[in-house]
Amino acid sequence: MVAGLALLATTGACAAQEIALLVAVHIGIAYQRGFHASADVADDTAALLAHLPESFFNGFPIRAVPIELDDTPDLAAAVLQGHVMHSISRR
Repeated sequence: MVAGLALLATTGACAAQEIALLVAVHIGIAYQRGFHASADVADDTAALLAHLPESFFNGFPIRAVPIELDDTPDLAAAVLQGHVMHSISRR
């Protein structure tokens, strides 16, 4: 399996106004450690993300969240644990 990517954003709730605000962009990188090609692509992707300018996502910090699939029985739980949230738009 080649490393998978998901573009995801985290939000922080502003308690006083109850408004969710985007505070960082988290990008989940799913990979399998047992497959060298997958792990290599995940490493390369994390390095690429680390070098993106903050202006890439309108000034929001970018954080790569590695999700190692070999030891992850529940992908949804791993995504939540990494504070990786997603939205799906349907056309």
